[in-house]
Amino acid sequence: MDKFPTEEVVVAAVCSLIAYPLCEAGWHEIVAGGDITRGIVGLLFGVPIGSIGLSYHWWKGKIGLIGKAAIYWWPIAVVTSFIYVCGPIIYKRATASGLFTQTQVNEKIANATAPLRVERDEARKDRDGERNKLAEATKQLSILAAKKESPSPPDASTKSPVFGFDDAKRWFFVKQLVNSSQNIDRCQGIDTLSLDQSPDSKHTLAVYSEVYEIIANSGWLITQDNDRSMLPPGVTIFVPTNSGPIFLCAKKLKEFLDSLNLSPVSIHFNEVTPEMTSCRDKCFHVTWGHLETP
Repeated sequence: MDKFPTEEVVVAAVCSLIAYPLCEAGWHEIVAGGDITRGIVGLLFGVPIGSIGLSYHWWKGKIGLIGKAAIYWWPIAVVTSFIYVCGPIIYKRATASGLFTQTQVNEKIANATAPLRVERDEARKDRDGERNKLAEATKQLSILAAKKESPSPPDASTKSPVFGFDDAKRWFFVKQLVNSSQNIDRCQGIDTLSLDQSPDSKHTLAVYSEVYEIIANSGWLITQDNDRSMLPPGVTIFVPTNSGPIFLCAKKLKEFLDSLNLSPVSIHFNEVTPEMTSCRDKCFHVTWGHLETP
């Protein structure tokens, strides 16, 4: 201790306490790719201060007051060094917005919501598929409604053999039947024909074919039940009621047949035939017996 008195040890210690953190911080900034200017400043101050403190033994005689001042000012030097080294770190932690960067937060949110997005996309796909099906069904219904309101005329290039119907005449009768049944859901009937091989039966079948073509193109639903072998002559219409839609359909059919001068044509209200069992009060029954050949 005689060679290095307490005064010299204190000066060397104080300067080292000041120089070491300055040099370490400056060098870290330069090597780690931080603030280069800040690193250079730290080295410019730290290296000279450390050199001065360690070499104090050889030049203390020239400046004797520094040793005495160091004894009293070294705590301030330590605090200043601490502020220089730790101040930026404390500031960054105090002003940090959170534990994660915004990029990390966005990634965590994206990973957490990925299953929900998949379910959402599948739900949207199902929804769009149902919308397309509904749109297609609506389109088909519109086409069917348009056909019922404005049915196309039958395709025929020559006049019919019995009544001499041409396209214009067929179209006329179809329009009449359609217009007369616009407020009715659908006219439904059952036809029974006499199918023997007599000339009168063949004539009745020819008449029926031309009449059926017009009725079918008008949107009416007509089925055939030919179990009977004996039928009354002429055309007979049986209706289960005397009111309602099916009554109006049967009435329009008789008016149409009367306009063709068919004879005899009769209609019976409140009568139910065996053929009407399946449809009950929702259809009428027509028997086509022998019609005389004109």
